[in-house]
Amino acid sequence: MGFLKKNYFFLFILISILSLSLYSNVYAEVAGPGWLKGEAELLGHEQAATYYSSQRSLQSISVQSGDISIAAATLYQTEITPEIQELARALHYDPELIFEYVHNHIDYTPYFGLLKGPTLTYLDGSGNDFDQASLLVALLRGSNTYNTDIGSVQYAYGKMTIPTYSDVNNYDMENWLGLGDLGASVLPVIERTLSEGGIMADSVASSTTMDRVCVLAVIGGTPYILDPAFKKYTKTEGIDLPSAMAYDKTALLAAAGGVVGPDYVQSLSDNGIRTKLDDYTINLITFLRENYPNASIGEIIGRKKIIAEDLEDYSEAVKFALATGCTGCGYFDEIDDAYVHKVTIQYGGIDQTLSIPEIAGKKLAVIYIEGGQVASEVSSASTNSAAGPIYVDSQSIISIGENTALVNIKLSSDTVEADGDVSTQDAIASIDFETVINGSMYGESFNGLTINN
Repeated sequence: MGFLKKNYFFLFILISILSLSLYSNVYAEVAGPGWLKGEAELLGHEQAATYYSSQRSLQSISVQSGDISIAAATLYQTEITPEIQELARALHYDPELIFEYVHNHIDYTPYFGLLKGPTLTYLDGSGNDFDQASLLVALLRGSNTYNTDIGSVQYAYGKMTIPTYSDVNNYDMENWLGLGDLGASVLPVIERTLSEGGIMADSVASSTTMDRVCVLAVIGGTPYILDPAFKKYTKTEGIDLPSAMAYDKTALLAAAGGVVGPDYVQSLSDNGIRTKLDDYTINLITFLRENYPNASIGEIIGRKKIIAEDLEDYSEAVKFALATGCTGCGYFDEIDDAYVHKVTIQYGGIDQTLSIPEIAGKKLAVIYIEGGQVASEVSSASTNSAAGPIYVDSQSIISIGENTALVNIKLSSDTVEADGDVSTQDAIASIDFETVINGSMYGESFNGLTINN
Protein backbone atom coordinates (compact mmCIF):
# COMPACT_ATOMS: atom_id res chain seq x y z
CA MET A 1 0.00 0.00 0.00
CA GLY A 2 2.98 2.33 0.44
CA PHE A 3 3.43 2.51 -3.32
CA LEU A 4 -0.27 3.16 -3.75
CA LYS A 5 -0.23 6.04 -1.31
CA LYS A 6 2.66 7.69 -3.11
CA ASN A 7 0.66 7.59 -6.33
CA TYR A 8 -2.61 8.93 -4.92
CA PHE A 9 -1.73 12.54 -5.71
CA PHE A 10 -0.61 11.82 -9.26
CA LEU A 11 -3.68 9.70 -9.95
CA PHE A 12 -6.07 12.14 -8.29
CA ILE A 13 -4.79 14.97 -10.52
CA LEU A 14 -5.28 12.82 -13.61
CA ILE A 15 -8.82 11.87 -12.65
CA SER A 16 -9.67 15.44 -11.63
CA ILE A 17 -8.68 16.66 -15.08
CA LEU A 18 -10.77 13.95 -16.70
CA SER A 19 -13.77 14.86 -14.53
CA LEU A 20 -13.72 18.64 -15.00
CA SER A 21 -16.30 18.53 -17.75
CA LEU A 22 -19.00 17.76 -15.18
CA TYR A 23 -18.99 21.19 -13.65
CA SER A 24 -19.86 24.49 -15.25
CA ASN A 25 -17.26 27.23 -15.52
CA VAL A 26 -17.36 30.15 -13.13
CA TYR A 27 -15.54 33.44 -12.98
CA ALA A 28 -12.65 33.99 -10.59
CA GLU A 29 -14.55 36.46 -8.45
CA VAL A 30 -17.30 33.96 -7.55
CA ALA A 31 -16.85 32.45 -4.08
CA GLY A 32 -18.61 29.54 -2.43
CA PRO A 33 -18.12 26.25 -0.59
CA GLY A 34 -16.12 23.34 -1.94
CA TRP A 35 -13.78 23.18 -4.94
CA LEU A 36 -14.08 25.92 -7.54
CA LYS A 37 -12.72 26.18 -11.07
CA GLY A 38 -12.33 29.82 -12.00
CA GLU A 39 -11.99 31.56 -15.33
CA ALA A 40 -10.53 34.96 -16.06
CA GLU A 41 -11.37 37.20 -18.97
CA LEU A 42 -8.68 38.00 -21.54
CA LEU A 43 -7.45 41.56 -21.13
CA GLY A 44 -5.76 43.67 -23.79
CA HIS A 45 -2.62 45.68 -23.15
CA GLU A 46 -4.30 49.06 -22.75
CA GLN A 47 -6.94 47.64 -20.42
CA ALA A 48 -4.26 46.25 -18.14
CA ALA A 49 -2.15 49.40 -18.49
CA THR A 50 -4.95 51.37 -16.84
CA TYR A 51 -4.44 49.30 -13.70
CA TYR A 52 -0.66 49.02 -13.83
CA SER A 53 -0.15 52.73 -14.51
CA SER A 54 -0.87 53.47 -10.84
CA GLN A 55 1.30 50.56 -9.68
CA ARG A 56 4.46 51.05 -11.72
CA SER A 57 7.42 52.85 -10.15
CA LEU A 58 10.01 52.70 -12.96
CA GLN A 59 10.38 54.82 -16.07
CA SER A 60 11.75 53.54 -19.35
CA ILE A 61 15.37 54.46 -20.07
CA SER A 62 17.08 55.04 -23.37
CA VAL A 63 18.97 52.31 -25.19
CA GLN A 64 22.53 52.21 -23.93
CA SER A 65 25.50 51.47 -26.16
CA GLY A 66 28.10 50.92 -23.45
CA ASP A 67 28.38 49.92 -19.81
CA ILE A 68 25.64 50.96 -17.44
CA SER A 69 25.54 51.14 -13.67
CA ILE A 70 22.50 49.66 -11.97
CA ALA A 71 21.48 52.26 -9.41
CA ALA A 72 19.05 51.64 -6.56
CA ALA A 73 17.92 48.35 -8.07
CA THR A 74 16.29 45.60 -6.02
CA LEU A 75 19.00 43.30 -4.67
CA TYR A 76 17.38 40.00 -5.60
CA GLN A 77 17.09 41.17 -9.23
CA THR A 78 20.72 42.24 -9.55
CA GLU A 79 22.54 39.92 -7.15
CA ILE A 80 24.71 37.35 -8.93
CA THR A 81 24.29 34.24 -6.79
CA PRO A 82 27.00 31.53 -6.64
CA GLU A 83 24.81 29.26 -8.79
CA ILE A 84 24.49 31.89 -11.51
CA GLN A 85 28.17 32.81 -11.37
CA GLU A 86 29.23 29.17 -11.67
CA LEU A 87 26.88 28.61 -14.61
CA ALA A 88 28.25 31.71 -16.37
CA ARG A 89 31.79 30.39 -15.84
CA ALA A 90 30.79 26.97 -17.22
CA LEU A 91 29.46 28.75 -20.32
CA HIS A 92 32.82 30.54 -20.70
CA TYR A 93 31.17 33.96 -20.20
CA ASP A 94 30.20 33.68 -23.86
CA PRO A 95 26.94 35.53 -24.66
CA GLU A 96 26.16 33.18 -27.52
CA LEU A 97 26.49 30.07 -25.34
CA ILE A 98 24.57 31.80 -22.55
CA PHE A 99 21.63 32.60 -24.83
CA GLU A 100 21.63 29.08 -26.27
CA TYR A 101 21.62 27.58 -22.78
CA VAL A 102 18.54 29.52 -21.64
CA HIS A 103 16.76 29.08 -24.96
CA ASN A 104 17.50 25.35 -25.33
CA HIS A 105 17.21 24.17 -21.72
CA ILE A 106 14.56 26.26 -19.91
CA ASP A 107 10.95 25.25 -20.60
CA TYR A 108 8.39 27.97 -21.21
CA THR A 109 5.41 28.13 -18.85
CA PRO A 110 2.55 30.57 -19.60
CA TYR A 111 1.98 32.93 -16.67
CA PHE A 112 2.49 36.66 -16.18
CA GLY A 113 5.03 38.48 -14.04
CA LEU A 114 8.31 37.73 -12.31
CA LEU A 115 7.69 34.70 -10.11
CA LYS A 116 10.94 32.79 -9.66
CA GLY A 117 13.82 35.12 -10.44
CA PRO A 118 17.05 33.99 -12.11
CA THR A 119 18.36 31.38 -9.66
CA LEU A 120 15.13 29.44 -9.14
CA THR A 121 14.39 29.55 -12.88
CA TYR A 122 17.77 27.92 -13.46
CA LEU A 123 17.22 25.32 -10.74
CA ASP A 124 13.63 24.55 -11.83
CA GLY A 125 14.49 24.47 -15.53
CA SER A 126 11.31 26.35 -16.40
CA GLY A 127 9.75 29.80 -16.32
CA ASN A 128 7.82 32.38 -18.32
CA ASP A 129 9.39 35.16 -20.38
CA PHE A 130 9.91 37.37 -17.29
CA ASP A 131 11.80 34.63 -15.47
CA GLN A 132 13.77 33.44 -18.48
CA ALA A 133 14.74 37.04 -19.23
CA SER A 134 15.86 37.47 -15.61
CA LEU A 135 18.09 34.39 -15.90
CA LEU A 136 19.60 35.64 -19.17
CA VAL A 137 20.15 39.12 -17.69
CA ALA A 138 21.84 37.68 -14.57
CA LEU A 139 24.14 35.43 -16.63
CA LEU A 140 25.18 38.25 -18.96
CA ARG A 141 25.73 40.72 -16.11
CA GLY A 142 27.70 38.06 -14.26
CA SER A 143 29.91 37.66 -17.33
CA ASN A 144 30.70 41.23 -18.36
CA THR A 145 33.56 41.50 -15.86
CA TYR A 146 35.28 38.67 -17.70
CA ASN A 147 34.10 39.46 -21.22
CA THR A 148 34.38 43.11 -22.22
CA ASP A 149 32.32 42.49 -25.38
CA ILE A 150 29.25 42.47 -23.13
CA GLY A 151 28.03 45.99 -22.42
CA SER A 152 24.75 47.09 -20.86
CA VAL A 153 22.04 44.50 -20.28
CA GLN A 154 18.43 45.57 -19.78
CA TYR A 155 14.89 44.24 -19.87
CA ALA A 156 12.75 45.06 -22.91
CA TYR A 157 8.99 45.15 -22.33
CA GLY A 158 6.62 45.45 -25.24
CA LYS A 159 4.01 43.88 -27.49
CA MET A 160 4.76 41.13 -30.00
CA THR A 161 2.61 39.72 -32.80
CA ILE A 162 3.06 35.97 -33.30
CA PRO A 163 1.31 33.65 -35.80
CA THR A 164 -1.33 31.71 -33.89
CA TYR A 165 -1.22 28.42 -35.80
CA SER A 166 -0.06 26.63 -38.97
CA ASP A 167 3.17 28.57 -39.46
CA VAL A 168 5.24 26.80 -42.10
CA ASN A 169 8.23 26.64 -39.73
CA ASN A 170 6.14 25.99 -36.59
CA TYR A 171 7.08 29.37 -35.15
CA ASP A 172 3.58 29.92 -33.79
CA MET A 173 1.57 30.03 -30.56
CA GLU A 174 0.15 26.55 -31.08
CA ASN A 175 3.58 24.90 -31.13
CA TRP A 176 5.07 27.19 -28.44
CA LEU A 177 2.35 26.25 -25.97
CA GLY A 178 2.57 22.55 -26.85
CA LEU A 179 -1.02 22.28 -28.12
CA GLY A 180 -0.45 19.90 -31.00
CA ASP A 181 -1.86 20.57 -34.48
CA LEU A 182 -5.41 21.80 -33.95
CA GLY A 183 -5.60 24.49 -36.63
CA ALA A 184 -8.29 27.16 -36.18
CA SER A 185 -9.92 25.17 -33.36
CA VAL A 186 -6.94 26.09 -31.18
CA LEU A 187 -8.07 29.74 -30.86
CA PRO A 188 -10.28 29.37 -27.76
CA VAL A 189 -7.67 27.12 -26.14
CA ILE A 190 -4.96 29.74 -26.61
CA GLU A 191 -7.25 32.52 -25.42
CA ARG A 192 -8.07 30.56 -22.26
CA THR A 193 -4.41 29.67 -21.68
CA LEU A 194 -3.37 33.32 -21.87
CA SER A 195 -6.27 34.66 -19.80
CA GLU A 196 -5.89 32.10 -17.01
CA GLY A 197 -2.16 32.81 -16.95
CA GLY A 198 -2.87 36.53 -16.57
CA ILE A 199 -1.09 37.34 -19.83
CA MET A 200 -2.33 40.41 -21.72
CA ALA A 201 -3.24 39.91 -25.36
CA ASP A 202 -4.91 42.35 -27.73
CA SER A 203 -6.16 39.72 -30.15
CA VAL A 204 -6.22 35.97 -30.73
CA ALA A 205 -7.01 35.27 -34.37
CA SER A 206 -4.74 34.19 -37.24
CA SER A 207 -2.06 36.00 -35.24
CA THR A 208 -1.81 36.85 -31.54
CA THR A 209 -0.60 40.20 -30.22
CA MET A 210 0.52 39.80 -26.62
CA ASP A 211 2.72 41.39 -23.97
CA ARG A 212 6.25 40.01 -23.94
CA VAL A 213 9.49 40.54 -22.03
CA CYS A 214 12.82 40.12 -23.79
CA VAL A 215 16.39 41.27 -23.13
CA LEU A 216 18.23 44.19 -24.66
CA ALA A 217 21.96 43.43 -24.59
CA VAL A 218 24.83 45.41 -26.06
CA ILE A 219 27.32 42.92 -27.48
CA GLY A 220 30.41 44.13 -29.29
CA GLY A 221 29.03 47.67 -29.18
CA THR A 222 25.78 46.74 -30.96
CA PRO A 223 22.40 46.51 -29.18
CA TYR A 224 20.42 43.31 -29.80
CA ILE A 225 16.99 42.12 -28.67
CA LEU A 226 17.26 38.58 -27.31
CA ASP A 227 14.19 36.43 -26.78
CA PRO A 228 15.15 33.27 -24.86
CA ALA A 229 11.57 32.20 -23.98
CA PHE A 230 10.07 31.74 -27.46
CA LYS A 231 11.09 28.33 -28.82
CA LYS A 232 9.87 25.37 -30.84
CA TYR A 233 8.91 22.00 -29.39
CA THR A 234 8.36 18.45 -30.50
CA LYS A 235 5.48 16.72 -28.77
CA THR A 236 5.30 13.05 -27.83
CA GLU A 237 1.85 11.69 -27.11
CA GLY A 238 1.43 9.53 -24.03
CA ILE A 239 -0.56 6.34 -23.67
CA ASP A 240 -4.35 6.22 -23.29
CA LEU A 241 -4.40 6.58 -19.50
CA PRO A 242 -8.19 6.27 -19.02
CA SER A 243 -8.16 2.94 -20.84
CA ALA A 244 -5.02 1.77 -19.04
CA MET A 245 -6.59 2.29 -15.62
CA ALA A 246 -10.11 1.28 -16.74
CA TYR A 247 -11.32 4.71 -15.71
CA ASP A 248 -15.07 5.24 -15.58
CA LYS A 249 -16.18 8.79 -14.79
CA THR A 250 -19.73 7.77 -13.94
CA ALA A 251 -18.53 5.11 -11.50
CA LEU A 252 -16.03 7.48 -9.88
CA LEU A 253 -18.59 10.22 -9.37
CA ALA A 254 -21.07 7.72 -7.96
CA ALA A 255 -18.44 6.51 -5.48
CA ALA A 256 -17.56 10.09 -4.57
CA GLY A 257 -21.16 11.00 -3.78
CA GLY A 258 -21.55 14.45 -2.32
CA VAL A 259 -23.72 17.41 -3.19
CA VAL A 260 -23.29 19.16 -6.52
CA GLY A 261 -24.12 22.86 -6.59
CA PRO A 262 -24.23 25.19 -9.60
CA ASP A 263 -20.49 25.89 -9.30
CA TYR A 264 -19.23 23.71 -6.45
CA VAL A 265 -19.23 20.23 -4.90
CA GLN A 266 -19.14 19.35 -1.22
CA SER A 267 -19.55 16.47 1.26
CA LEU A 268 -17.59 14.01 -0.89
CA SER A 269 -17.03 10.45 0.36
CA ASP A 270 -13.38 10.03 1.29
CA ASN A 271 -13.65 6.23 1.55
CA GLY A 272 -15.48 5.96 -1.75
CA ILE A 273 -12.85 8.01 -3.57
CA ARG A 274 -9.96 6.12 -1.95
CA THR A 275 -11.44 2.76 -2.90
CA LYS A 276 -11.79 3.81 -6.53
CA LEU A 277 -8.29 5.31 -6.56
CA ASP A 278 -6.95 2.00 -5.22
CA ASP A 279 -8.66 0.16 -8.07
CA TYR A 280 -7.42 2.58 -10.72
CA THR A 281 -3.88 2.54 -9.31
CA ILE A 282 -3.70 -1.27 -9.34
CA ASN A 283 -5.09 -1.34 -12.89
CA LEU A 284 -2.54 1.22 -14.08
CA ILE A 285 0.42 -0.47 -12.39
CA THR A 286 -0.56 -3.84 -13.84
CA PHE A 287 -0.93 -2.35 -17.33
CA LEU A 288 2.47 -0.58 -17.15
CA ARG A 289 4.28 -3.68 -15.87
CA GLU A 290 2.89 -5.78 -18.70
CA ASN A 291 3.23 -3.28 -21.55
CA TYR A 292 5.70 -0.50 -20.63
CA PRO A 293 8.08 -1.90 -17.99
CA ASN A 294 10.99 0.40 -18.91
CA ALA A 295 9.17 3.51 -20.12
CA SER A 296 9.90 6.99 -18.76
CA ILE A 297 7.25 9.24 -17.23
CA GLY A 298 7.32 11.36 -20.40
CA GLU A 299 6.54 8.33 -22.54
CA ILE A 300 3.59 7.45 -20.31
CA ILE A 301 1.88 10.81 -19.86
CA GLY A 302 3.29 12.57 -22.95
CA ARG A 303 5.84 15.32 -23.10
CA LYS A 304 7.09 18.20 -25.13
CA LYS A 305 10.76 18.68 -25.80
CA ILE A 306 12.57 21.84 -26.80
CA ILE A 307 14.06 21.79 -30.28
CA ALA A 308 17.59 23.07 -29.69
CA GLU A 309 18.75 25.81 -32.04
CA ASP A 310 22.24 27.16 -32.63
CA LEU A 311 22.52 30.93 -32.74
CA GLU A 312 24.21 31.92 -35.99
CA ASP A 313 23.81 35.67 -35.47
CA TYR A 314 22.50 37.75 -32.58
CA SER A 315 19.98 39.36 -34.92
CA GLU A 316 18.28 35.94 -35.09
CA ALA A 317 17.76 35.80 -31.31
CA VAL A 318 14.27 37.25 -31.68
CA LYS A 319 11.81 35.83 -34.21
CA PHE A 320 9.27 38.66 -34.21
CA ALA A 321 9.56 42.40 -33.69
CA LEU A 322 9.03 43.72 -30.17
CA ALA A 323 7.06 47.00 -30.17
CA THR A 324 8.15 49.09 -27.18
CA GLY A 325 6.19 52.28 -27.90
CA CYS A 326 3.07 51.19 -26.01
CA THR A 327 1.94 52.42 -22.59
CA GLY A 328 4.28 51.15 -19.88
CA CYS A 329 6.63 49.60 -22.44
CA GLY A 330 10.32 50.33 -22.98
CA TYR A 331 13.71 49.37 -21.56
CA PHE A 332 14.38 48.87 -17.85
CA ASP A 333 17.27 47.95 -15.58
CA GLU A 334 14.97 45.75 -13.52
CA ILE A 335 11.44 44.37 -13.58
CA ASP A 336 9.01 46.87 -12.10
CA ASP A 337 7.75 45.87 -8.66
CA ALA A 338 4.17 46.00 -10.00
CA TYR A 339 4.93 42.87 -12.08
CA VAL A 340 6.58 40.86 -9.27
CA HIS A 341 4.65 38.06 -7.56
CA LYS A 342 4.29 38.53 -3.79
CA VAL A 343 3.11 36.68 -0.72
CA THR A 344 1.57 38.38 2.32
CA ILE A 345 2.16 36.86 5.76
CA GLN A 346 -0.33 37.80 8.43
CA TYR A 347 -0.06 36.32 11.90
CA GLY A 348 -0.52 38.06 15.22
CA GLY A 349 1.16 41.44 14.89
CA ILE A 350 2.84 40.45 11.62
CA ASP A 351 1.43 41.84 8.40
CA GLN A 352 4.20 41.83 5.81
CA THR A 353 4.35 41.42 2.06
CA LEU A 354 7.44 39.83 0.50
CA SER A 355 8.35 39.34 -3.14
CA ILE A 356 8.44 35.64 -3.98
CA PRO A 357 11.67 35.80 -6.06
CA GLU A 358 13.40 37.30 -3.02
CA ILE A 359 12.55 34.35 -0.79
CA ALA A 360 12.37 31.58 -3.41
CA GLY A 361 14.21 28.47 -2.26
CA LYS A 362 14.86 29.87 1.20
CA LYS A 363 13.47 28.98 4.59
CA LEU A 364 11.42 31.81 6.02
CA ALA A 365 11.09 31.71 9.79
CA VAL A 366 8.96 33.76 12.14
CA ILE A 367 9.36 33.64 15.91
CA TYR A 368 6.65 34.55 18.35
CA ILE A 369 6.75 34.90 22.14
CA GLU A 370 3.92 33.84 24.37
CA GLY A 371 5.00 35.87 27.41
CA GLY A 372 7.21 35.65 30.48
CA GLN A 373 10.71 36.82 31.29
CA VAL A 374 13.33 37.38 28.63
CA ALA A 375 16.90 38.60 28.74
CA SER A 376 17.50 40.98 31.64
CA GLU A 377 18.74 43.81 29.44
CA VAL A 378 15.37 43.82 27.75
CA SER A 379 13.04 43.36 30.71
CA SER A 380 14.70 45.20 33.60
CA ALA A 381 13.54 48.79 34.05
CA SER A 382 15.09 49.60 37.41
CA THR A 383 16.93 47.82 40.19
CA ASN A 384 14.23 49.11 42.58
CA SER A 385 11.34 47.94 40.44
CA ALA A 386 9.42 44.70 40.17
CA ALA A 387 9.41 43.71 36.51
CA GLY A 388 6.15 42.41 35.11
CA PRO A 389 5.61 39.96 32.27
CA ILE A 390 6.99 40.65 28.81
CA TYR A 391 4.50 40.55 25.96
CA VAL A 392 4.69 41.05 22.23
CA ASP A 393 3.57 44.48 21.06
CA SER A 394 4.53 44.21 17.41
CA GLN A 395 6.58 42.01 15.12
CA SER A 396 8.09 42.47 11.68
CA ILE A 397 10.50 40.66 9.42
CA ILE A 398 13.57 42.84 8.99
CA SER A 399 15.91 40.80 6.82
CA ILE A 400 16.23 37.56 4.91
CA GLY A 401 19.42 35.56 4.80
CA GLU A 402 20.48 32.62 2.70
CA ASN A 403 18.71 30.10 4.92
CA THR A 404 16.72 32.16 7.35
CA ALA A 405 14.98 35.44 8.14
CA LEU A 406 15.47 37.81 11.06
CA VAL A 407 12.44 39.00 12.94
CA ASN A 408 12.15 42.36 14.67
CA ILE A 409 10.02 42.08 17.83
CA LYS A 410 8.93 44.98 20.01
CA LEU A 411 8.71 43.87 23.63
CA SER A 412 6.74 45.75 26.27
CA SER A 413 7.23 45.25 30.01
CA ASP A 414 4.87 46.57 32.69
CA THR A 415 6.84 47.62 35.78
CA VAL A 416 5.46 48.46 39.21
CA GLU A 417 7.41 51.40 40.65
CA ALA A 418 8.00 52.04 44.38
CA ASP A 419 5.15 54.56 44.53
CA GLY A 420 2.69 52.05 43.10
CA ASP A 421 2.55 53.56 39.60
CA VAL A 422 2.82 51.22 36.62
CA SER A 423 5.19 52.18 33.82
CA THR A 424 5.75 50.47 30.50
CA GLN A 425 9.18 49.96 28.98
CA ASP A 426 9.56 49.08 25.32
CA ALA A 427 12.57 47.43 23.74
CA ILE A 428 13.33 46.10 20.26
CA ALA A 429 14.94 42.69 19.92
CA SER A 430 16.07 41.16 16.64
CA ILE A 431 16.21 37.38 16.81
CA ASP A 432 16.65 34.64 14.26
CA PHE A 433 14.69 31.44 13.83
CA GLU A 434 17.10 29.40 15.98
CA THR A 435 16.41 31.55 19.05
CA VAL A 436 13.27 30.65 20.97
CA ILE A 437 12.64 32.77 24.06
CA ASN A 438 10.03 31.29 26.37
CA GLY A 439 7.82 30.51 23.41
CA SER A 440 7.26 27.90 20.76
CA MET A 441 7.65 27.45 17.03
CA TYR A 442 6.00 25.37 14.33
CA GLY A 443 6.14 25.30 10.55
CA GLU A 444 4.04 24.91 7.48
CA SER A 445 5.14 24.58 3.87
CA PHE A 446 3.42 25.51 0.62
CA ASN A 447 4.78 25.87 -2.92
CA GLY A 448 8.30 25.26 -1.65
CA LEU A 449 8.06 28.12 0.84
CA THR A 450 8.42 27.15 4.49
CA ILE A 451 6.94 29.52 7.04
CA ASN A 452 7.62 28.91 10.71
CA ASN A 453 5.22 30.67 13.09
